[in-house]
Amino acid sequence: MCTLIGFLIIEPATANVINGTSKKSPFLTANNAFNVTYKVINNSIYVTIIIAPKYYLYKDKISIFVGFNKSPITLPQGENHVDDYFGQQEIYRQRVSFKIDINEQIHLNEMTLHYQGSSDLGLCYSPKTRLLATLNQDQLGTS
Repeated sequence: MCTLIGFLIIEPATANVINGTSKKSPFLTANNAFNVTYKVINNSIYVTIIIAPKYYLYKDKISIFVGFNKSPITLPQGENHVDDYFGQQEIYRQRVSFKIDINEQIHLNEMTLHYQGSSDLGLCYSPKTRLLATLNQDQLGTS
């Protein structure tokens, strides 16, 4: 479920500024709701996103970019969910883990994770981007 005001998706920190209150938001920040960790091992990056209780990630909003190019990833099956904003969705609760294979031809720029999630209490987070790695050829093939 998402809170949509006009064409603006309101984030927890922004909501208090807009309505002039100093009350603490009942919502977690995106970084606390969706805790991203990763490890680079040999020619792969292993990503895990720990999802806080009462929060979820949209499967089709998870993507990886190397520089400006979208990279293929295989995500595990999620659970079906009817979302107030996006309709029928496949989502993840608790955690999602996946592996990104690093092509040895990449001299690498930045590898970024893009994702979006919501709270069961009605907040839809704006799309987020997280830097996973800035690799070069020398880093490939090492653990």
